[in-house]
Amino acid sequence: IIRQMNRLGADLAVPVILQNELLGILLLGPKLSGDPFSEEDLQLLSTLANQAAVAIVNAQLYAEVASIQEHQENILRNLESGVITVDEEGRITTFNRAAEGMTQSKASEILGKDCRVLDDELACLLLDTLFHRKGRSGVEIILRSKNEKSLPVGVTTSLLQSQQGSL
Repeated sequence: IIRQMNRLGADLAVPVILQNELLGILLLGPKLSGDPFSEEDLQLLSTLANQAAVAIVNAQLYAEVASIQEHQENILRNLESGVITVDEEGRITTFNRAAEGMTQSKASEILGKDCRVLDDELACLLLDTLFHRKGRSGVEIILRSKNEKSLPVGVTTSLLQSQQGSL
């Protein structure tokens, strides 16, 4: 290890550790002053290494969450069933490609809007689910798109709750 440090011009190696796991090593060359590293320098570098460890783990977690989110969005994009979600105020938060086709509306024009911009029967079902806190299954409606085309569809509504039970 000393030979490799010399080859890299490193005078000091500070481990980057989090929860007893070595994530990396911070290598430092000699101080510009030529002085040896002091105890105060080592404490500062140790704090820096600890913060780097937290940043590394946070970056890994962020990448993992982004990957999971991309996977879920890919599933939603490719489902043949229309998926529409609304928040507690009835604003549309998800509107997949199949929902676009069924309603003849673009997600970019619908997302964030009140669900009452959708077909009346569909909006009523969504709002009823929110108001009564109870999903519905297999309800058949005639969906009327913006261009007045009629499409019979089976609708299932459900409440999406967090682990804490909130919507």
